[in-house]
Amino acid sequence: NQSSLSARVAGFNASESHLGYAGDSVPGIQVYQLGREPLFQNSTFDERLKPTSVGGNLTYKRESSFWGGSNQIVVGADYRRGTFRDVKTRNGGLTWFPYPDQTTGLIDVTRADTWPDVASAWGGEVHLDSDVEDAAAFLQDYMTPVPNLTISAGARLGRWSGYLTPIDTAGGRFLAARAQAVDPRLGISWDIGGRNDFVVKAHYGRYHQGMNSVFFDRAEGASVYSNERFYLQGPNLTDPKEVFTPAERDANLNTFTGFSPTFLESILNEAGKVENYRQPYVDQFLVSAEKKFGPRWKAEISYVNRVNRDIVGLVDRNRATDYSKLTNVAVTDRSTSSTIYDEYGNPLILPVVYVANNDLKAELIGRLGLRNPGPPVPGFTYADINTLTWNPDIVLTTVPGAKRTYDQASISVRTEQQSSNGSLSVTATRLEGTIAGLTGFGTTGTEFSAGSGVRPNEGINEDGRLPDVPAFDVKLWLSGDLIYNFRGGIFGTYTLGNYLTPGFQ
Repeated sequence: NQSSLSARVAGFNASESHLGYAGDSVPGIQVYQLGREPLFQNSTFDERLKPTSVGGNLTYKRESSFWGGSNQIVVGADYRRGTFRDVKTRNGGLTWFPYPDQTTGLIDVTRADTWPDVASAWGGEVHLDSDVEDAAAFLQDYMTPVPNLTISAGARLGRWSGYLTPIDTAGGRFLAARAQAVDPRLGISWDIGGRNDFVVKAHYGRYHQGMNSVFFDRAEGASVYSNERFYLQGPNLTDPKEVFTPAERDANLNTFTGFSPTFLESILNEAGKVENYRQPYVDQFLVSAEKKFGPRWKAEISYVNRVNRDIVGLVDRNRATDYSKLTNVAVTDRSTSSTIYDEYGNPLILPVVYVANNDLKAELIGRLGLRNPGPPVPGFTYADINTLTWNPDIVLTTVPGAKRTYDQASISVRTEQQSSNGSLSVTATRLEGTIAGLTGFGTTGTEFSAGSGVRPNEGINEDGRLPDVPAFDVKLWLSGDLIYNFRGGIFGTYTLGNYLTPGFQ
């Protein structure tokens, strides 16, 4: 019998800053016209990141004889605490978007007094102060009843906790999310001939994702994200570094000489009550076979299946009654009324667009209030003003219908010669589902997106092949001895079939 006890402790403390070269009091400038435009004067945002982590592991192993073979028991525990701070603030409190000259299309960004007009963006900031805690106890048994057969079985009991501390309020740290679960694992390895030249393996395991702030940063009460406002007009400026506070902006609303009374608002701050929270996990099944051909060649074939479950995100339980559907919507640029074209060069027509009922109701009321009311929004009547409802009920929970399935088959050949070696592998992969990651937000819209559980437009055509994974991949690696005791090698890879969906934002 043999036994051992091991203990490990590890951690890190890091900080990272992305700061504008003109200081946090100077606003950035970006020309307001179609196309990607460079930034002038300063960066749009300053961002400061600070992750920390410390954790430990205690493991006890005992190996003993069993039925003429051997048996190893592994018992242990893991614990980890970590923090993540992310503060992203808009430089100057706003970003100027000056209009170019309508005749020449030119602009001098250093002379604000020559700008025909100026738009501005506000908000869109991040203030995240999070703490995480992972704890687990595990038991694993490696049983070898005969020399050529190993059976492993085990389970892991885990608990995951996430805490948030609001930065802009007087509230203290609070528990945002907590979950616990058991992860079973079972594996078999069989050396069929007993000569270690033909081995078959199979394994099933459940693996919960370690706690991360992205899973709970939209819990109600933390106010991590702020909405972004865009004003299409602005005051007459003489200094491109001039700034306004939100109170000064609101006191200077004027169609001709100040900020436009109306503005576009991007809702980025969706959050919800945490209900029935479960930690995301993946069920994985693996089967493989390895075969040696002589002393210098080996081939392997394997198949892996992974299914993500308990994908977490925001869900509006009243989404079906909070939005109305418009069909065959033509898209034009708001500032120039010019046509927007799709990826084929045709006018962009959106087959379906969902509009929030509060916006739709406001549009109908505005049209009806005109001196000579025109037709209502196509597909609706002015009587709908009394029936359209807007009552979001947002929760942070397991997203219904969210799915993600990964299948991969691979075959490889490897050789080890006296003066050279090499390998060749061919892999086919299929990744399908409705969610690209482990969360239901921030994957299809902006990085702040609440996801399709809240925004029905992001759920259009969401089910299918997912991006960032090539469907077919070939890799070749060769190396060997050269003259004068040099050694060289080459490596080549060929991939295709990475799916991409054209998008309009």
